[in-house]
Amino acid sequence: MQRLQRALEALGYYHGPIDGDAGAETWSSVVAWARDRGWEAPTTLRVAHLNSLEAERVQGQVAEQDRPSSGPEDGTVRRVQTALSRLGYYSGPVNGQADQATMAAMAAWASDRSWEAPASIREAHAVNMEEELSHRTGPVVGDAALPPWQPDDTGIGSKVCASTGYSKVCLRLACDAEAGVVLDFEEVAGYATPSVSSAGLTVDRGPEAMLPLDGIRKRPVLDAGRDAALIARLSSGRSLNLKLGTWSMSFGLAQFGPEYDRVGKACATLLARLRSGEDPFPGQFSRLADELAEATVSEGTWSSQPNTDLAGNDIRHGLADPLLRGLTEGECIAICSETDMCRAYTFNPSGGACFLKSAKGSPKPYAAARSGVFDGRKAGLAPPPTRGAGPIVDGAVGWHEGEPLEGFQARVKQAARRLGGSCDEEKETLRRLAEKFQWTLPHEGPLRAGNSFAIEWSGNTLEDRIPVWFMVKAEQPVRFKGKGHVALGPAAPNPFAIKTGLGKTRAMVALATRGAAASGSVSTIPLQAGPLNLSVSLVGYLRACEEEIVLKEESERLDIAPAPAEIVLNTAEGRAAFTHSIDIPKFSRRILLNDTRFLLLDAASGTEIVERAGTHLQISPTHRFIGVEHNGRLDIVDMVDGHTAATADAGDLRWALGDSVVFTTLAPWAEVNFASTFGDHLRIREQITGPSCCTAERGQTRVAIDLENAAYAIWGGAGYRIGALQNPDYASIANSSGAYSSQGARRFPFIFTCSGRLAWCRPSASLANSMLPAASGRPVPGKTGRSRTPTAAAPAIFRRACRAHWAKSSFRQS
Repeated sequence: MQRLQRALEALGYYHGPIDGDAGAETWSSVVAWARDRGWEAPTTLRVAHLNSLEAERVQGQVAEQDRPSSGPEDGTVRRVQTALSRLGYYSGPVNGQADQATMAAMAAWASDRSWEAPASIREAHAVNMEEELSHRTGPVVGDAALPPWQPDDTGIGSKVCASTGYSKVCLRLACDAEAGVVLDFEEVAGYATPSVSSAGLTVDRGPEAMLPLDGIRKRPVLDAGRDAALIARLSSGRSLNLKLGTWSMSFGLAQFGPEYDRVGKACATLLARLRSGEDPFPGQFSRLADELAEATVSEGTWSSQPNTDLAGNDIRHGLADPLLRGLTEGECIAICSETDMCRAYTFNPSGGACFLKSAKGSPKPYAAARSGVFDGRKAGLAPPPTRGAGPIVDGAVGWHEGEPLEGFQARVKQAARRLGGSCDEEKETLRRLAEKFQWTLPHEGPLRAGNSFAIEWSGNTLEDRIPVWFMVKAEQPVRFKGKGHVALGPAAPNPFAIKTGLGKTRAMVALATRGAAASGSVSTIPLQAGPLNLSVSLVGYLRACEEEIVLKEESERLDIAPAPAEIVLNTAEGRAAFTHSIDIPKFSRRILLNDTRFLLLDAASGTEIVERAGTHLQISPTHRFIGVEHNGRLDIVDMVDGHTAATADAGDLRWALGDSVVFTTLAPWAEVNFASTFGDHLRIREQITGPSCCTAERGQTRVAIDLENAAYAIWGGAGYRIGALQNPDYASIANSSGAYSSQGARRFPFIFTCSGRLAWCRPSASLANSMLPAASGRPVPGKTGRSRTPTAAAPAIFRRACRAHWAKSSFRQS
């Protein structure tokens, strides 16, 4: 406290004794100091206040910036008079004199903001007023002070930055997979995206043009046809005032025209490549010896050869592939490291071109070029398991906010038509597959509730990438064990909107994609005694003619014996400790609960299913699961048998695919966890996506679950993870070393290359957002609270659970 008093004294705010007493005089000094900087008066004194005060003192701001105005021609007073005049409080001369009229205008300005009238004029007052003016008409800065547009570090985009007062914002021309060239915000300090639908752009105080904001990230879209007149004004103008809601800021327009042309051409080239379907592994495909193992990594070293070109043996190179341009040498090495046939590289810093090579070749002198040769055990991610096109990234295939499931699936099917071959030829391929494909159902042996049984399958000889699934379906409640399939609940949609299995609990083995071997098994756990109606199918989908084909099918009625009974001791007094109850008619369940525990009962018989500790109880949207927090973890409890079906770090909870997937997000590092609820193998923990301050933010962190491609993706500015749903350990993962910066994760070309190993069956928008340079925190401007993160691959399926609050009318006293 004495240090704080000394700092306030040095800054001219405190005139009392240095006694360490947080009395009224000390407190009023802190309030005055904060308000002079346009901040809200603090309600608690914190270490951060002391650090800020002492930083001002050390940096000499007392002597040069925050000293009370004095002298006959004070520059600070002139700035304040100018600002007060523009704000409508002062009509006198701008003469630098802190006279009675100026101080009266200051008092009126402060009073309108519920602040005390200042006794003197300080630098902070001028800065605060200029900040306020910038929110109305742009910053108080001359055109000469506005910097020009220049290429950014992505190799495609361009940016310009502006600052005023306490904030700095960068504006980018960026390439988006759906919208093309967009204006994107790189927020450095102070703002977040508002809930507005359009942006106002004013060039050199001319007429304001309104641009729509695209999608979740709220960026103005520049359409070359629609906005031709505006783009011409931007290219010839000196300054741009950009307004979003009540926020506005001015940016320079020097070099905008040439940079817009450059970005537009580079974006068009990149989008053509992304949508071409060009196979990054031409003619190469293979199933792994163990499709359920983790992705292996290379073990060895790179020998660097400066000023050298390794001629020949090119696999892919940046002269022909825009995904291998605009890279750093480190990114070139990373792509080669995870390309199993790549043994060497050459990197040309002019344009950031990367040349991937299958062998060392012949070294030749080449000024500034850098080459490397790998020495050791080469692993990397393997080519895809089936023959087909490379990944196609198209933002237009992504889910549109508010869109119904049927509309999304229709667009997916339409987009996938181009990847389908001749329907007759694909039917013949699937017929041959069905002849060799076999399975074994459990016809004999005791089967008990809670004990698993295996359904073996074999004969996956598929080489061409045709969507086809081996599907296990149950009419009664079950869960599944092990890798090698995607587990879905009765309320989940199917890939390509196929009808087989809808409304049933099912495990789907996508035979064409990563994670499906030549043979395997699906372990099934029945949850209730009695009959279990089980069926298995081999189902194909012909993309070119949008036709579903059931190739073969078998059904079996199994008798499930009860699980061993357990003796539970309970009393009426014990149950009286539960103060509330919730009835779940759909599953004939009743929940008794209090602040720390809950008891799950069979509503018909009163039989106890499970009693356990847990707080903040939540019911999933389909009512199948209960979410409770316990010891910093979130447990997902199955309503049917009381089993803990999944766990995650406690945080903001979301449900997906008809409660088939649950995920949480929490701070720090915008951490994302997600898990399957009807299966036990999909468990992703602690994936970093953003800065240390925050949970996952809308538009900054994306989570995609892509059933057609049997793939998942989590990504943000500080990290990503992209892998196979059937084997989530087969994944490409990157995290920022500190997550304070948005540039820690690898960029789009690397992510795109890794996705080629998963064998996509349809175009996807899952990677579209990663083309843009990620913001380092919240986007600009305004303020947003915590929000939901929709998936790019499954529309309208993420829903917030209903948290149990005791005052809600849906509860009744027990």
